[in-house]
Amino acid sequence: MASFMLKNAVIYGEEKTYENGFVVVEEGEISSICHCHEKLTLVKDVIQLPNDWRVVPGFIDLHIHGTNGCDVMDEMSYCLETMCK
Repeated sequence: MASFMLKNAVIYGEEKTYENGFVVVEEGEISSICHCHEKLTLVKDVIQLPNDWRVVPGFIDLHIHGTNGCDVMDEMSYCLETMCK
């Protein structure tokens, strides 16, 4: 899988924001987020983003109440087992 870098956008990380930041993706996973210019030599494919773009983490809600016809409010063990699958 190819490696690439997203460059120049505002990057929102877990604990801070990177103005004019870089996101390096290697083998399909984010390997680093930084301001580091030295990363440019490690990645061939650089995608220059407009400086007013924002890169944010995916917002995935893992909070559920039910699935596959079962609900936690059913209070039946087979429903919890079904939901776990």
